[in-house]
Order: sequence, then structure tokens, then C-alpha cells
Amino acid sequence: MFVNDLWAASRPEPQRRRGHPLLTAWWLSVLVAASAYTVSDASEDLKEATTTIPARDALRQIMFSCGLDLCAAALSIVVIWQLNGRLERAAARGATR
Repeated sequence: MFVNDLWAASRPEPQRRRGHPLLTAWWLSVLVAASAYTVSDASEDLKEATTTIPARDALRQIMFSCGLDLCAAALSIVVIWQLNGRLERAAARGATR
């Protein structure tokens, strides 16, 4: 994965290794958010709801899916922020040599 390669490249040569718990959490959150969106027909259920109980259940599914999307987005921001800082430090180390 491209992000793993960039993450590893930002470390000095003897310390390079692929993978990090943050990257794993980020990737899993993106997959879970995407699968929750594709598996659920909550928007269709909401449109077809004739009483409050099915509408409430559909809205709960939509809110849960949106929560997963927010978690994935927040982790994406953290990954990009961390990766940017790591690459800037690696570039600064390379420029001083």
C-alpha cells in the first residue's frame, strides 16, 4: 500500500519497517465505513416507512453509518497530518547530509 511505503520511507534506513497501528486503524475504519454504507438500505427504508418505528430504525442506521464516516474522516486527517510531518522531517534530514 502506498501510504505504508511512504510511512516507512520517512524513517531513517535502519529503522524502516512497514505498517503502524495508526495506519491499520485508519484502513480498517475506511473499510468498515464503506461496507456499512453499501450494506445498509436505510435511505430506502426511510423513504418507504409508513410509521414512526421503521423511520426511527432507518434513521438510527443512517446515523450509525454517518458516525463511522466521521471516524474514518478523522483518522484520515490524522494520518495525513502525521505523514506530512514525518516526510518533512525526513526531507530535512536528507538536506543536512
